[in-house]
This record gives sequence, structure tokens and C-alpha cells, in this order.
Amino acid sequence: MIDENAAQLGLTTSVVAHEAGFGGESWTAGSCISSFRALFPVFPSILQIVSPRRTGITTLAELSAQDIGVEPSGSSSATVLPSLFRSLGIIPRNIVSGDYSDQLHDMLTGKLAACAFIGAPPVPAIFSIAMGQKLSLIGFSSAEAQQSPI
Repeated sequence: MIDENAAQLGLTTSVVAHEAGFGGESWTAGSCISSFRALFPVFPSILQIVSPRRTGITTLAELSAQDIGVEPSGSSSATVLPSLFRSLGIIPRNIVSGDYSDQLHDMLTGKLAACAFIGAPPVPAIFSIAMGQKLSLIGFSSAEAQQSPI
């Protein structure tokens, strides 16, 4: 909307702003959107990936061929994670977008193997279920961190 002069101010995460500026993701349709400027970071955005310990999933590689829940369509997670996973050679069976609480419920009932959210830590929905559930927090290996585009 800023690029089209339909708005003077917008809010986004730094990852989505970076994608807009370089135009490399499918949602930009190959266009570099460069008429905006970042003013300041409002809060840190951290990728948090969790899985119930009963799944045995403890690494990013083990997310291949799994169903993974992310935030609603248009969010940082739903926008960024498919290409991030692809860049690391991780091909989930499905990436399902939706409400935090619904995604975590589906993970706890076995419909999803893991949930991956980008936000200010701790994500309240993850924090609330972590009190009563045994979860694995899945991080990047050193090699994956070096290979990651973000």
C-alpha cells in the first residue's frame, strides 16, 4: 500500500520488509518494493519451533515429511517459513496456517507434528501449553544456521 501511495505508514516484521525490498519471494511477484524505509524495530522476532516430546522430533531435518502448523496466512511464519525450510532441504508434508491456539491444540492431539511461530519471545500460546506439556524446542544446528537465508 505504501508503494502504491495508498498508505503513509505500515507495520511489518524485518524479515517481510527484507523480502519486499529484494522481491525474491512468490508473494512479491518478482517486484522489488523499495519505496519504504524502516524506522525502528518494535520488538525482536524469534523463530520458535516446538514439538511434543512423544514425537521424537528434536532436529529441523526431522520436520521433513511432517505436518507443521504456522501462524495465520499473511503472517511472518506463513510467509517466511516455506522458503526457509526449502533452503535447508526440509520438505514438510504440509504447512498448515491458522490461529496459534488452534495450531497448538492440533499439535497436542497429533494432527500436527510441530508448530513454528515467529514472534516476540516467549509466544504466549507456547508458554501457556509448555507449563503442562513436555515439549521439545527445535533449534538450528551450526551448519543449518550458516545456510539459513534469515
